[in-house]
Amino acid sequence: GASARAGARLAERIGGRSPIWDALVAAAGTLDGAAEPRGIIVLTDGRSTGNRIGFADAVDQLKRARIPVFVVSLDKSDRPIPDPGARLEQLAAATGGTCLFVDRPALPAAITRSVSTLRLTATAQPRRNNY
Repeated sequence: GASARAGARLAERIGGRSPIWDALVAAAGTLDGAAEPRGIIVLTDGRSTGNRIGFADAVDQLKRARIPVFVVSLDKSDRPIPDPGARLEQLAAATGGTCLFVDRPALPAAITRSVSTLRLTATAQPRRNNY
């Protein structure tokens, strides 16, 4: 589907500056008051640079906003990454999301799986009351 095509295109563009924690907090802000399902699917190579917001603060803000983060991380076992995979797993677990480590050919399928999991997670949880 559309998410698989998007994943295939994204797999071609990897590298550069990556303020991932800032981006997650900004994305959470755009979801405030949004209809269900709410969640963030983040594709990453595991690198995190140029952030203004630290990891712990980002996780705390995402937990308070009750926005699950579904991480799809490109497995780059051939090159060391500054932020270990454990941090990505911690982010997903703390927010109620999932974390998948995949190689390039599996990236589109992992994105599709994350979208499906987000939908299932949202329907399984009671709706928030906004009052």
